[in-house]
Amino acid sequence: MHVVYKWDSKASWGFMVYTDRGGQRCFRFGNPGFKPTIGDILGVNHKVCFAPGQTTLERSPTSTSVAGQKGETTIETYYSGSAQQTADTLDMTFQSCTRLQGQQDFRCVKPVHYAVRLQGERCEVDVQDDRSTWKLVERTCDYYPAR
Repeated sequence: MHVVYKWDSKASWGFMVYTDRGGQRCFRFGNPGFKPTIGDILGVNHKVCFAPGQTTLERSPTSTSVAGQKGETTIETYYSGSAQQTADTLDMTFQSCTRLQGQQDFRCVKPVHYAVRLQGERCEVDVQDDRSTWKLVERTCDYYPAR
């Protein structure tokens, strides 16, 4: 599944999720701009995974990314949240916490809530993202077989 939403500022965000046959569910946050494969979700260090039957995550492993035009800033991020599926609805809330490498404290943003309704091979998403004052103007949800 791949969810993307856009604000009136033209900025976008979203996530990709893959649930394997054993019940492990992994998320990759952001909008990479392409239809993901399983490797695009599982093959990165910045994924967030729930073990089979697990519905809450106190703190994911910390991942690192590099920012800045010359790659001079390393950012560390972890997520906390919940993900539950009942019938045809996947209900999720996630909060990200970041710090510049070397800083002592993480800063956490407001949690984002997603409710994805699965309808056969289609899906619809409701997003509650209060991290900014921008208005949500577009939401897309793509659901397809794993490849």
